[in-house]
Amino acid sequence: MVNWIIISNIATIITALSAIVALIFAVITIKQHTKAVNMKILENMLVSFSSIHYKIAELHPEIAKHLKMYAADTELFNRIEAFAFFIRKKYIDEDTQDFFSPSIIGFYEDYFRKLYPAIEKDQKSYQEFKKLYHQLKGESL
Repeated sequence: MVNWIIISNIATIITALSAIVALIFAVITIKQHTKAVNMKILENMLVSFSSIHYKIAELHPEIAKHLKMYAADTELFNRIEAFAFFIRKKYIDEDTQDFFSPSIIGFYEDYFRKLYPAIEKDQKSYQEFKKLYHQLKGESL
């Protein structure tokens, strides 16, 4: 004889487990979506800052060349800073980090350190970029 109470309880347990699994997937999806939205907001902000630099350069032709160069450099460093921040927050996986490591090291050594030594020495500027560089080089800050 089939015990319908046991079958009913098993069906209830399976339903509850399915609901829990669905809830876990929903939470993971929401977290991933939040990360993507944060990255998009940051991207939009960086583009806005860059366009403001170029507008200022248009208004001041006597220093336009310097401002445009500084704007391009700042945009690059800010994007690397954001990239480093997202790595630290685990928004970006290690494979992607490894792929970009030679470029980041090159930008730091060949560009940042040589053209902006005062900014490199400033402890408050580009902290994430500096931490990432030293991490990639296996050095302590």
